[in-house]
Amino acid sequence: MKSACYLAWKYTKAHKGRTLILIAALGLLLFLPTAVTLVIRSYDARMGARADATPMIIGAKGNRYDLLLQALFFRDGRTDDVPFGLIERLESDLAFAAKAVPLYARYTTQDAPIVGTDLSAYFDFRGLTIGQGKLPEMMGQAVLGQGAARRLGVTVGDTLTSDRVNLYDLSRTMPLQLNIVGVLGATNSADNEAVFIDVKTAWIIAGHGHGHDPEAHQSQAAHSATVTAIEITPENAASFHFHGDEAELPLSAVLVLPETDKDRTLITSRYNASANYQALRPAQVMDELMGLVLRIKKLFDANTALVGIAVVLLIGLVVALSMKLREAERKTLHKLGCGKWLIVQVQVVELAIVLAGALVIVAAGSAAVMVVSPMLLGV
Repeated sequence: MKSACYLAWKYTKAHKGRTLILIAALGLLLFLPTAVTLVIRSYDARMGARADATPMIIGAKGNRYDLLLQALFFRDGRTDDVPFGLIERLESDLAFAAKAVPLYARYTTQDAPIVGTDLSAYFDFRGLTIGQGKLPEMMGQAVLGQGAARRLGVTVGDTLTSDRVNLYDLSRTMPLQLNIVGVLGATNSADNEAVFIDVKTAWIIAGHGHGHDPEAHQSQAAHSATVTAIEITPENAASFHFHGDEAELPLSAVLVLPETDKDRTLITSRYNASANYQALRPAQVMDELMGLVLRIKKLFDANTALVGIAVVLLIGLVVALSMKLREAERKTLHKLGCGKWLIVQVQVVELAIVLAGALVIVAAGSAAVMVVSPMLLGV
């Protein structure tokens, strides 16, 4: 066997091009389905863990998957809003006991989601801690996830500006300048890539509140053309106010924390019977969503299997032609005293070397996928 290994190794070194092509073809064939499986498992585990950790979500009637992604991962699925007064109704209802955490996540800053919420309640619920700086003490201040701070290149003391919603209408609400006062500790969740502000600050970004600048006596459109962003400072904070009844101001979703399973059942039955609201159990909806993903994966697997059969047949053809071309070489080895069994062993070892090289590609690629998948998924 030692002689077979020596001869096979010398042959593969002498024909590097053919060997590397075979290794690459087989390696990619094995890597692609492996990578898809690893990504889906990582996706399922991370999304499932976040869904399992969230007892309930209440939002407007509509697409359940959009509401789930909006509330858990801050993906704006264009769901309708619910009124802020829903918080008080939930917490004051005598039929059940539950706490409610508001969420208003409609806007971004440099593509990072801006999440308006009750910061203390949300951070306690998610187990988030301040790694640097402090919690906001007034409107206009923000706390960033560590991933968002790293990607945006900012830290405590810097500022961010909310993305303009309408680039062509200068009369619309101006972007808001956010003063960064804290950065969260690292987490493996969507919170790591978000920018957190008080829900009132989010309403100001949405144009449901404004302040008065004593130095600005121009029309709103003219003033918007010269001012790049609104800034809330200790000097002008008192001038900011909201339009209409605060209970009617919008939220994108409400995280509900019932005290018992009975309370959760009562809330689910009551709000799902409503004409305007829906109550979700995130774990159940996530299972349905991942079921759809797995169905698509089955189609991908079928396609991969067909491609795999074609590649295996092609490799078989290459090997058969190679053996035909190496007929003279085998006769020479036989004249030198090599038996037929040794020649077969040489062929088997050559294939083993190709397979080993392909497995190295699969292992390296899989390790890379496991490292980058959290960043690619953003969940």
